[in-house]
Amino acid sequence: MNDYKIGKAGCGFIVLAIFAIMFIYEGIDSYFFKDERDLKEKKSTEEIFKNYWNESNLDFFKNYNCKDLTFSQKNTEIKKAFIIESHHQTICNPHKAFKFQYIFPEKKYSSKITDSIIKANVLIWINVIESKEEGQYTDGSIAKRGQLELKFIDISAKKIYKKLIIEFTGEAEPEIKRSRYSKPGDVPFGEFPREEIIKTIKKTLDE
Repeated sequence: MNDYKIGKAGCGFIVLAIFAIMFIYEGIDSYFFKDERDLKEKKSTEEIFKNYWNESNLDFFKNYNCKDLTFSQKNTEIKKAFIIESHHQTICNPHKAFKFQYIFPEKKYSSKITDSIIKANVLIWINVIESKEEGQYTDGSIAKRGQLELKFIDISAKKIYKKLIIEFTGEAEPEIKRSRYSKPGDVPFGEFPREEIIKTIKKTLDE
C-alpha cells in the first residue's frame, strides 16, 4: 500500500514538474522572442498593405497634400479615374481607406477606370461626412441618416471641381427602446448607397 502511495505521489510530482517546465519555457519564449514575433507580424501586415494598394499608389499619397486642394466649378474631362473610399471624414490617407470594390462591366466605363493613380488625371474620393438629423424620439434621442460625399479631384491642378452628397438609403426605426437609465443620444441609420454611387460615377464619366 505504501509503495502504491509513493508511486502515485511520484506521478503527481512528474506531472507538476512537466507543467513547471512548460510554464518556464513559455515565459522564456515570451521574454526573449516576443519582439522578434511582433516585428515579423508588423512586416507581414505592411507587406499585405503594400500588395493591396501597390507601392506606386502609396508613394503618390506620401507626396500629395490634400490640404492644398482648392475648389473650382470648372469641369475636368475624365481620361482616367482612380476611385477610393473611406468611412470617415478624412481624405488622402490610404491607411484609413480602401479601393472602391466594383468592376464596371461596360467597356466605355471600365476603360476610364484605373488601379494606378499615376495613370489617372482625376481622383474620385468617396468619403462619409456628418450625418443628417431627421427626427427625434420620445426620449430625446436624435435619428441621424448617414451621408457621404463624392469629391472629383483634378490631380494635376490640385482642385476639387465637383462635390455631390448622397444619402444612405432606408428609413429610421419608428421608435426605439432604451433602458430608463440610458441618456438620449444619436441613433444612426441607413444603408451604404453603393448603387447610387455607381450610377453617379457612370453619369459623370458620360459627361
